[in-house]
Amino acid sequence: MRDFDLSLTWSLEQRLPGEIAISASSRHFVDAFRAGPAMPASATGARGVLEATNVSWARRFLACVEILNAAGDSSEVHRRTEEVLADCEVHGVNSSAAHAEFARAFRYAIVDDMAGLLASRKGIRQHVTGTEFADLCEIVDFWLGDAAPDDGLPLADWIGGADAVRERWLDLTTRRRATRH
Repeated sequence: MRDFDLSLTWSLEQRLPGEIAISASSRHFVDAFRAGPAMPASATGARGVLEATNVSWARRFLACVEILNAAGDSSEVHRRTEEVLADCEVHGVNSSAAHAEFARAFRYAIVDDMAGLLASRKGIRQHVTGTEFADLCEIVDFWLGDAAPDDGLPLADWIGGADAVRERWLDLTTRRRATRH
């Protein structure tokens, strides 16, 4: 989170609207995993910045945040995910599609829906090119545990090691389960 804060501060000082939008929406995405059903505080700043810019990637990324915020409501998650995926298809955007499917996977992890997790992983996998977005599949594999497919994707070199990262992602889902209505 600190890196996004530094990036946002720098881009605000430099008055770079595109960098501001990207930093704000990225910070909001990270914040949304911990926020539970409440909209993270970073949302207001990200929305305000995006209204003043025309950065379509940041708008799509913020839409992925809305999927995370709706993680307790299955119909909202699916509707929002499908909207982002359709927009990405029209515009040929790969990164936002992978992150939208990853946000949907987070919802499946929260409700412990293994079939849904496998389907979302397959959706993310369609957007993996080389190592790009392979880390998202690996995170889903953390949630899948023994049910994770072995499709030969490269593994990330996680800071602190894979076991520590796995525990943090599992902890996030546990905490979000506790906030479900």
